[in-house]
Amino acid sequence: MGSSLRNVPFVDRRSSSVILFASHSMIACRVEVAGVVAMSAADQAYRAGKLAEARKHLATARAVEVRAGADELAYDLAALDLADGKLDAARAGFAKVAARVPEALIGAGIVADREGDSAKALDLWRQAKKAGARLGVLDDWIAAKERIFGGGER
Repeated sequence: MGSSLRNVPFVDRRSSSVILFASHSMIACRVEVAGVVAMSAADQAYRAGKLAEARKHLATARAVEVRAGADELAYDLAALDLADGKLDAARAGFAKVAARVPEALIGAGIVADREGDSAKALDLWRQAKKAGARLGVLDDWIAAKERIFGGGER
């Protein structure tokens, strides 16, 4: 699973948040746009493997108090913690948003797998799939674990 980290998706609902705030004052819109830009820059830096730069952009997004993107920001910070090997912080971050961001269950599964708890990883990935998480390799990961532990729902 060593290369699986690059497959942890950043949640991308930021573009719709600009529309949601169209009725607010211009100041609120500017703050929201600044957060959206910072989160988008963080996504690009993360995908390029520039973790320190991604963390800097997420700090900017947090500083402007992006209301609509709070879950996405928390998810992205947890993904960076996972990339940095900070498994306790990643687990806590993913847990905070798992009920609202199903992809967080994928991240939590990666944490469990890295800690050697493959059965828990499989369970979390099944939960993620059931919750509608989007990740192209998720079915492959589930199938691989089911070959080890036996197929079917637990």
